[in-house]
Amino acid sequence: MNEATLRNYIRRGLRAKGVLTTHHEDVLNAGVPDLSYSHGGVHGWIELKWLEAWPKRDATIVKIDHYTKEQKYFLLSRGRAGGRCWLLLRVGREHLLFGHEAAQDVGRITREELRLKSTGGVMMPNVDFEQLTRILTR
Repeated sequence: MNEATLRNYIRRGLRAKGVLTTHHEDVLNAGVPDLSYSHGGVHGWIELKWLEAWPKRDATIVKIDHYTKEQKYFLLSRGRAGGRCWLLLRVGREHLLFGHEAAQDVGRITREELRLKSTGGVMMPNVDFEQLTRILTR
């Protein structure tokens, strides 16, 4: 698994539910999330991150490589302005979704804290795309 594989998996699953997605690689504007989406009059953004496995110790802070302050700022500022902004994290076979506020803590808290802060619970081994679509567009 890598970010491209995760992105393609999420895009295919959302497309099957009628959600339009666009992949973004913006080298000029730091922090722009990986995907934008539109469905039922709702538009939003999803930043994608993945880790191969959880840290071995439960009390270890779960560090996320390449989750930048610019990405956190984009999610927070747009989310506070009324946008729908999310972080989707895959660790091993678990998928966790975080709203723009909770996404600020990702990379600074433990596995259990991440699971508690995730919106819609932990989805594993596959994403429930019906549930994900409802959360993204509510």
